[in-house]
Amino acid sequence: MLKVDYEVLLAHVYTRPSMLWARDFADQTPRTLAYGYTCERDTFHVYIQDGAINKVVYRFAEPASVLIEHKHERDGLLLTECVPDKRLYPELCDFAFCALLKSRGVDMSFTTWKDRTPAELSRRYHGQLLEQLATGLAA
Repeated sequence: MLKVDYEVLLAHVYTRPSMLWARDFADQTPRTLAYGYTCERDTFHVYIQDGAINKVVYRFAEPASVLIEHKHERDGLLLTECVPDKRLYPELCDFAFCALLKSRGVDMSFTTWKDRTPAELSRRYHGQLLEQLATGLAA
């Protein structure tokens, strides 16, 4: 490669962000796909429900956790938006989902594996869903 080619490569060649859709998965079972936390210690939850993928970020609070961010696949959910800026709990994430992210070049940072009870692992969802969260106005 010539130096001019290198400069063009750095300045003008971009990877096209990949979108995520529920149809990317053979298994459409409603479930948690990714569960973790952000640098601000907010909960990060990506899940499939009603044949679509949702991402919610929320702050735990009593009596209701407060929604900070929501994105639905119809809004253009990028693969890179499906991982938090801090850590994922590996035992609470979906293998097929994580394998898809990894195969498409998305880096995931996992916290230490924690052995959980069969009851914890058998839950369909490991985090709260959009309809369970209070908006900032309601809280």
